[in-house]
Amino acid sequence: MLASPAQEARDDLPERKPIDDVADTLLDKVGRSLAEGPMGDLLKGAWLGHPLHPMLTDLPIGFWTSAVTLDFLAPRSGKRAAQLLMGLGSLSALPTALAGLTDASSIKDPETRRTAAIHAIGNASALALFTLSWRARRHGHGARGVLWGLLGTGAATGAGYLGGKLAFGEQKS
Repeated sequence: MLASPAQEARDDLPERKPIDDVADTLLDKVGRSLAEGPMGDLLKGAWLGHPLHPMLTDLPIGFWTSAVTLDFLAPRSGKRAAQLLMGLGSLSALPTALAGLTDASSIKDPETRRTAAIHAIGNASALALFTLSWRARRHGHGARGVLWGLLGTGAATGAGYLGGKLAFGEQKS
């Protein structure tokens, strides 16, 4: 069976060894420091009985998707709501990212670590783009805000694809 272009690109990611330094910094230094103590238990979802990160991802994705949808379905009447949704998405992305880094800090397999690091970088890029969207809208630059939002959607989609591989793909720990 032929692989899709997205699948081929995804499968090539673990071969990119230079990402190891980034993975080591993100997952070992940042992730492990977050994973310690009561804060680590909170971010890992120990109190839930399962990881917190997958559940939290619905918040920023939902807020951002709703904002972009309003941009197209109600460009005039939905401007204020879209700006608010962009801001809420960016705010909710912060605990989501911290929970994700905490979860990823326990990954040992080098290929999976690289995928997790690229997933984190993609999501950080999406967060930056969506925050630029919120800021542009706040300063009266609606068209620029819509553009930043669309770019953020692309980054979030790519990062989400890798997140799906981490959550449901072939995992090695």
